[in-house]
Amino acid sequence: MRIRWKTLLIISSIILVLTFSFYFVFETALLQKVSEDENRIAQEDLIRLKMAISSESESLDSKAADWSNWDDSYQFVEDNNTKFIDTNLVPEAFSDLKVNLMVFINNSGSVVFGKAHYLDNNTEMSIDQTAIESVINTFNYHNNSKLEGFVKTNNDTMLIVARPIVKSNYEGPEKGILIFGILFDESEIIHLSNIIGLPVKLTAIDDSKMTADFLKANSTLATNNSLFCTSVTETEISGYIPIKDINLKIIALASIVDSRQSYIDAKSEILSTSMAIAAVGLIFLAVFYFSLDRFVLSRLSNLNNKVKENLENGNKKDRNQTRGK
Repeated sequence: MRIRWKTLLIISSIILVLTFSFYFVFETALLQKVSEDENRIAQEDLIRLKMAISSESESLDSKAADWSNWDDSYQFVEDNNTKFIDTNLVPEAFSDLKVNLMVFINNSGSVVFGKAHYLDNNTEMSIDQTAIESVINTFNYHNNSKLEGFVKTNNDTMLIVARPIVKSNYEGPEKGILIFGILFDESEIIHLSNIIGLPVKLTAIDDSKMTADFLKANSTLATNNSLFCTSVTETEISGYIPIKDINLKIIALASIVDSRQSYIDAKSEILSTSMAIAAVGLIFLAVFYFSLDRFVLSRLSNLNNKVKENLENGNKKDRNQTRGK
């Protein structure tokens, strides 16, 4: 192989190795920073999700407080008068209050009134008696002045607030318990998504169709972790939090999805930077090679040719001298 081709091959190999080395080092460092930024963003998104759920709980508690601290409610659980039902517990009351469940319970534990409605079409839905009994038992066990949290119902996951029924002046004795509930169905999830500005999902812990990302989150959150973040696709990252019921048992997982814009930008930056380095390398290769060829290789080649010529002339002279003898 001629010296020019050997030199070109060596220089090209060096530039190629340097370019790939820079690419991998730069990619590793940049993507590591992007990963940290993505986790931070996902955690901030989860904080927003928790705040949105907390806001829903506070709003529900405020509505329940208005109805539980009311002389008319106080009288109703005592005498079960139909006038209170006809005047206040009509289907429109559910849509006006934006609650799915209303249950009035007297001190003997009997349900004086209990109904549930779907808010999107204002149709009646069944009440999960097991869930109601769980709320009553938990309320009485802890002797709470207020109980709020999630329960698993036969319809879906429900956010509930239970408060003691007292007079309008907040004086007792307590006459029973009032339970308000919001069903975390598709319409409520869409409502939360609109508040946060990002897609929210809710999956029951016993859902047989749980997707792979929720399965992974479930196994992580089951070990007492408070949150979990992971990239779902090349363009999306998700954060997950456990939804616990009033007895602190995980009954569902909530997730929030955000764009991996920083990752997309980083990949684009890595590609453009690598292409720029490759272009600079090619320019350097061309300049270096032609400079080397002009000032070094060509002179070495001329010197090599002269040496060969001198050797050939010397051999001819020796042969001529031999024949002259």
